[in-house]
This record gives sequence, structure tokens and C-alpha cells, in this order.
Amino acid sequence: MDYRCFNINLIQAFDFNTTEVQFFKKPIYAMVSIVGSSSSKHRTSVAKYKGNKHTWGTSSTMKFHMEDTKLQQNDLVLMIQIVHKRMLVGDKVIGEVCVPLKELYDNSSGINNDTNYITLQVVNSSGSFEEGHY
Repeated sequence: MDYRCFNINLIQAFDFNTTEVQFFKKPIYAMVSIVGSSSSKHRTSVAKYKGNKHTWGTSSTMKFHMEDTKLQQNDLVLMIQIVHKRMLVGDKVIGEVCVPLKELYDNSSGINNDTNYITLQVVNSSGSFEEGHY
């Protein structure tokens, strides 16, 4: 059985409407998992807020191993949940991205560089879209 390794590094979420009060921004982090695989969930640190961006920098690299047959059969989905870190009432998922891993793999095939950058839209809890760069 062959396995593939994916390294995923979340860089930033931008234009993410996370204002509670005009001067206070919600602290957010991301939970990343591969649906359809036994790979574990990974959690980023709380993102730093700069301008209109929440950034994770290089500290958010995550490694996932998955079966090649499941990847080729399009059975694996990358799921990224954006979570509002709340102190008293528990954390709350405020946005989500789901993308088939085969789509990511096929789009990177033939590129000589091992690193590919993509921008994905996040569906927030109200059903509208925000953008992130991964």
C-alpha cells in the first residue's frame, strides 16, 4: 500500500469579518483535518491580526499521510475550520473550507516546485464567503 505525504501551511485569512466591537477583534485559530482518512486533526496557534488579515506565518505547517488509492479515488477531503477562541463559553466554528485533495494534487502535478499557493473561499456561519490564503 502506497502512501503520500501532504504538508499544509496556513498563511493568512483576510477580509474576514470578525469584529465584535469596533476596536476588538476575535482571536481565531484553524482546525485542519483530512476527511476520509485516519489522519489526526491539527490545530494552529491563534492567528495574529494585522490590518485586515489574520496571519499564522510559518508556525502552522502540518503534515498528513494518506493512502494513495483513496487519493486517486477522490475519497479524501481537506477540511479547514476557522474557530473563534472564546474564554468563557467555549470555542465556536465561524467558517469552513472543504476541498477534495485529489483536486489539489491534480492542480499541482507537473509543477517543478514542491510548494503551491492557493486562495480558497471560507463559508462562514451565515453562509456567505470570506477569503483565505493557504
